[in-house]
Amino acid sequence: MDVVTPDTELWTRLTEYWRLMGAELAAVLLACVAGGAISALMWAAGYATGSPKLISRGKWGLVGSVVAAMFSAGLSPLYGWVISIFS
Repeated sequence: MDVVTPDTELWTRLTEYWRLMGAELAAVLLACVAGGAISALMWAAGYATGSPKLISRGKWGLVGSVVAAMFSAGLSPLYGWVISIFS
């Protein structure tokens, strides 16, 4: 009779992957905060100089930074779901 042993190599790789994913999420969120700060400065500079084009770009940059942060934080649970489907 053959004895079947489970392949545990996948689980060791997954733990390493989850650790890297946390670092990736931190880097993405830091980039979103930096983009939001730059956009807020653009918005303020546009308001101070009376430039409607700069005001608009600052507002849209700030909205884009917030949406990107929400998207990146919401995307991380899907990684495990995709891995479980393809493994």
